[in-house]
This record gives sequence, C-alpha cells and structure tokens, in this order.
Amino acid sequence: MKLNLGENVWYFAYGSNMDTERMKERVGRLPDRIPGVLRNWRLEFNKAWENIPGAGFANIVPCPGDAVEGVLYLLLGEELRELDRYEGVPRHYKQRQVSVERRETGEVVAAVTYVASPDKVRHGLKPTREYIGYLLSGADCLSKEYVQHLQAVETLN
Repeated sequence: MKLNLGENVWYFAYGSNMDTERMKERVGRLPDRIPGVLRNWRLEFNKAWENIPGAGFANIVPCPGDAVEGVLYLLLGEELRELDRYEGVPRHYKQRQVSVERRETGEVVAAVTYVASPDKVRHGLKPTREYIGYLLSGADCLSKEYVQHLQAVETLN
C-alpha cells in the first residue's frame, strides 16, 4: 500500500498495539482510540515468537461468523510506516486492507491491519501472560464479553 507521508489511514489494532503506552512509544503520540470490530475473522495466537519457544503473538484468520474486537487509530502514513518497522513487515507480518465496523456507530471504514506471514504461523502456541496484558489494556474499547474471552485465554506462563 503506497501512502503519502501526510495522508491519513485507519489502522486496526487487535494485539499488543491496543496498549496506549506501546502506541505512544511506537508512533510518538497517542492517536484517538475508537472501538472497532472486524467481522468474519478470528483472533489466534499462532504467530511464532522466535525468542520464547512455544509462545505466540496475536494473529487473525478468516472465520465466517466470528469477530475480532480491537482499536481503530487514525494514523499518518509516516506513522504507519513506523509501525511496519515494529511489526517486522514484510518478514513477520504483512499489511492487509480490511473493513472494520466502528462499534459505537456501525459505520464501516477501510483500515489497514497486520496478518502474520504464513511461514511464521505455528499451531499449539500460547501467548505469555504479559502479552495478554497488552491486549487487556485495550479493555476500554472492547465489549465485556470480549474482555472475558481474552481473560480466559490459556497462557504459556
């Protein structure tokens, strides 16, 4: 996706970038946070974490009837490129355009998100407790049911 430096783009965070401190560190500010829902996808923790055997990062996979909740941020093109660096694009994750529903209004917006590169996906992985904490820090943008779902995820430690 080619963006001009000053062009705005919606970014859908479903993993650790829901954490406000992490986003501030990565893009230099905290953009406005809007609750979002990505329909017909499912959250998995199947992106291999090379430094910790058995640990998995968040990833999304197509799944009709399911939904992933997260945070929509309106970023500048240069900020998205900075996130690309943190997400290891294109080796670890690839950008993907998706349609995300703004939970509060139902409006659907085109957004960029990250999907794990197929060669980095492994089955049987679990997130660390610390990593799940980053996702749960986005609870203010998630439904009560989704927060409970995240709290119930089996962790590695």
